[in-house]
Amino acid sequence: MASILCRGLSRGFLQVVPTLNQTKVVSALSVNCRSIFLQSCLYRAKKSTRERKLKINRKRKAANAAKALQKTASLKYSRRKRKSKDSTAVIIDDSALEVCPDNVWFTNMFKLRQHSFAEAVNACRELHHPTIYNEPNAFLHAYIELDMSTDKKTKFFENFVDVVQVNYPYKHGEDRSILAFCQTKEQIEEALVAGATIAGGKEIITGVKRGKITLPDFSFVVAHPDIMHDLVVIRGLLRKKFPSFEAGTLTRDLPALIERYKVGIRYESKRDDLNPRYGWVDVIVGRLDTEVEHLEDNLRLVLANVRSKGPRRTKNTEDYKFLKRCFIRTDMNPESLLIRVEDYFDEEEIIDSDDEDEEVAGH
Repeated sequence: MASILCRGLSRGFLQVVPTLNQTKVVSALSVNCRSIFLQSCLYRAKKSTRERKLKINRKRKAANAAKALQKTASLKYSRRKRKSKDSTAVIIDDSALEVCPDNVWFTNMFKLRQHSFAEAVNACRELHHPTIYNEPNAFLHAYIELDMSTDKKTKFFENFVDVVQVNYPYKHGEDRSILAFCQTKEQIEEALVAGATIAGGKEIITGVKRGKITLPDFSFVVAHPDIMHDLVVIRGLLRKKFPSFEAGTLTRDLPALIERYKVGIRYESKRDDLNPRYGWVDVIVGRLDTEVEHLEDNLRLVLANVRSKGPRRTKNTEDYKFLKRCFIRTDMNPESLLIRVEDYFDEEEIIDSDDEDEEVAGH
């Protein structure tokens, strides 16, 4: 009887119920389920299985958090929300206003005062004097406003990135890694001497295909025209970084191009989410302790390069200006000083493409 009771208890069919006079054996089916107790060790998974599921849950949470960050970084607004929320990024046109003769004025009634480049630099130097901010070698920024609109109302210019070769470079402190594709040993040696992080031919292409070389680790990808036939195999992996003459990353003079990417001034355009017509470029042109003439020469080259990214003037947009305004400022100075952009290039530099076609047809 004792063995039968033990089997029944172990299998969950029987239960011993003590009473005053004697002990009764009751079927488990007639007993309330709450009176039945099962240990957790009988139904929990193995330790290895629990650890594996815990790792999967952690990876899933990390992936969801990364997706949430991406969604918040690139805000997408519907048309209804765009109408209800006004953007602070607006292209201001004060050409019809007059210059205020006083030192204090309302910004909506008079033009914003323009300064020469030397005046703006000297004002920043006074603020960064050792007696005030004590940063005499701070970075000097040029904030350039752009009009990203096109002939079509619903189409706007995409953001662009470029590096400008200047006559007076500065120590930017950026880690610019360069991947160079070239064919001969001489080209590889010249690229490495110029400052390329990795340079090679078919072996580098094979490494990229197999995943041994990760492309996001490199800031720039350049190539020699002789290896373009072999480079087409990884065009899908390179995507926007695929070297081309239009992007300026394909050339026969690789050392000069690598040196330009290493020491040149890098800039990137951005576009407002609510007002896609408004774009800007925040670029560092040098340090405050540099001579004013050298800083102005760097700014001239940067403005010319940024303006070359814009469209040619068409008949539908005769008064269109891709580059609207330029301000000079520093990181520690909340004030931005407006300078005259027209002083650095002539209006005759932009020629109507239709006029060019007519001239060619006439000849």
